[in-house]
Amino acid sequence: MAVITILLAFLACAATSLALGLLAVRALRIDLSRAECVCLGYVMGSALASMLTLTLAALSLAREAVFVALGLAAVVALGRLLPWLRGLKQGSLESIPAFLRWAFAASWMVYGVIYFRYALAPERSFDGMAYHLGLVNLWNHAHGMYRIADIYAALPQGIEMLFLFAFSIGRHSAAALMHFSFLMLLPLLMILYGIRFRIPRGAAVCAAILMFVTPLVGWDGSVAYNDVALAAAVFASVYLLELWRCEKRSGYLAAAAFLAGFAFAIKYTGGFLLVLVAGAVIWELRREERKLRTLLIAAVAMALMPAPYLVRNWVWYQNPIAFFGNSIFRNRNFHVSLEAEFIRDQMHFDGVAWRELPRELTIGAKFGQNLGAVYFLAPVALLGLLWPKSRILVIAAAVVGLAYPGNIAPRFLIPILPFILLAMASVLSRLPGSVWVLGALSVAQFVSSLPPVTKLTHHPAIPYPGFDQVSWKIALRREPEEEYLAHEFEAYQMSRAIDQLVPAGDKVLALFGGFLQSYTSHFVMNESQSGEAEIARDALYSNRESATDGRRRFTVVFPETRARQLLILQTATDSHIWSITEIQMWHGNERIAPPNTANLDAFPNPWDIGRAFDGLEASRWRAWERMRPGQRIVVRFPSPQPIDRVDLLANDFQWFSRMDLRLLSEKGEWLCPLTADWVYDPPRDLRREAAEALQRQGVRYLLISRDAAFPEIFRNHPQAWNLRELASTKEATLYRIE
Repeated sequence: MAVITILLAFLACAATSLALGLLAVRALRIDLSRAECVCLGYVMGSALASMLTLTLAALSLAREAVFVALGLAAVVALGRLLPWLRGLKQGSLESIPAFLRWAFAASWMVYGVIYFRYALAPERSFDGMAYHLGLVNLWNHAHGMYRIADIYAALPQGIEMLFLFAFSIGRHSAAALMHFSFLMLLPLLMILYGIRFRIPRGAAVCAAILMFVTPLVGWDGSVAYNDVALAAAVFASVYLLELWRCEKRSGYLAAAAFLAGFAFAIKYTGGFLLVLVAGAVIWELRREERKLRTLLIAAVAMALMPAPYLVRNWVWYQNPIAFFGNSIFRNRNFHVSLEAEFIRDQMHFDGVAWRELPRELTIGAKFGQNLGAVYFLAPVALLGLLWPKSRILVIAAAVVGLAYPGNIAPRFLIPILPFILLAMASVLSRLPGSVWVLGALSVAQFVSSLPPVTKLTHHPAIPYPGFDQVSWKIALRREPEEEYLAHEFEAYQMSRAIDQLVPAGDKVLALFGGFLQSYTSHFVMNESQSGEAEIARDALYSNRESATDGRRRFTVVFPETRARQLLILQTATDSHIWSITEIQMWHGNERIAPPNTANLDAFPNPWDIGRAFDGLEASRWRAWERMRPGQRIVVRFPSPQPIDRVDLLANDFQWFSRMDLRLLSEKGEWLCPLTADWVYDPPRDLRREAAEALQRQGVRYLLISRDAAFPEIFRNHPQAWNLRELASTKEATLYRIE
């Protein structure tokens, strides 16, 4: 029954996508062959189904019964559309050599079965289990989308909305099968493109085979990721754009622009497709007098998919392009330093240098994944610039590929592989005896990519266990899914323990993972995926040596005055982050109570300035940006306040900062300090106070992975942190703060 439910869930979502797509093709009056109508219509309909699911989620109507009803309605609609579909012209395969036709059929069926088995099996991909389906799982429990302070929740959810549709009925594998459908569709689109635009001698078939049997592409498309779906949306958009350039029908342009917006809604990197489409439209209309209507059609169609996510992010995170652009759209949800560190890590993924990329992308092992040796031929695609039919392919690859430097892992090249391979095969097709050259390439890639071969040769490498390690017994649920997951993933066991041991609504902070968000109904804050989580983590790690470390205090003495304002300026430039644990103001031996938070300000990060006045040395205010001149803290007194000394406490070295303090007297004069010196105070064990700081944030539970930084400081001395162990696996331990 489990497998039937999974398949029906997938078919409900797929049927809805296809029905909506066919209706869109009819409404736009797009002239397509029957096969083009099905393939391009499916991609267009997926975008519409994603929008529909987003609307339902926003209205808290994302429920199993609703999606089942949509699936049934889609089946009825497809039945009524069938006579119209049969009446469309049928494409011809005569331009494709018979040998290549058979080679593609064999590849599509053999590898399709391998990929289907992997997609049907319980989800095994880390990102799929962690956040692609983790967020979907949370929204499914809530029957709608709600605000989650997490970097991945702030990203557009174009494919995740399709996952939500399928997941609500058939859970994880149904969602993976939705991604698998794009994997099966993409090579067909490539062949149809070759037929439509007359790429010679079956070159498109060779390109489709090379793409389809690439193990990394097959693995990615068989799990709950979004790279292959993005590739399908990008390619379909360029396909329709080329049809518009040839025939200038507005329906083609509206569809191409809409799918460009869908690409952006799948992943921010798809935004470069918007640039390509906009540039092509402006170029084609450069000599047209009446172009306002055409430009308006393109602009509106491109905005339909991204707009809801941009508005959502503005309302929820005060940043329309969250979680990027935080130095422009400053907010408390995501720190500038977090964004900078994330980008830096992605640009230097696994420590691979740019000069190493040709080797590592093709046959190397540093990434833990590669594309395969056949991609050594990829530079041949550049010669495609010499011919009009392949020129657009090279241009599309170049423009969409502008996103690649942001993350140099091989799978981030998947969206441009169809263009590169089509251009490359198009160039090779111009060689004498090209049919045999293309055929030999196809057969070589087919054989070398078979799982038994890659297992023996360890090449090409893919990021997780090969397809041969998931049996039909597992895929068909002859071994219960829960038993399989519990045996394979200790993080699954911990996820179930969290559901059993943590009361609903209580916050859990995870230090370096140890759980799978898609298998627990609790939202677990990951230590480095939101501003709130970073603050909680900082309270723990900044005090780990507090029992033996001396505390540091910057004491500034002023001539006695009645002050209206205290100004603390940071004037240094450094890569470290400016931070202050506690600000204490004095008049003689009498501590001055800080004003309320309405009279406190800071730049950057004004939202947390209260932490410098909360009386807890275990918590601190941080700028969460690199030190630079102009950073400041301002304390305004409601009425003139007698003051003669200010102490700035710091539980880390702030030698890199240069703090300049000034008092604004009641007469309006800025007073300079008489003395300013760093002094040491005796150590004070702040670990229990750090736990109290977490409780003030609402965090009652800690999940500490063995791969976290310094896990032994918690495991060896839980009582020092006021922690009580609740559950443990080899990978992680769950604690409650007492």
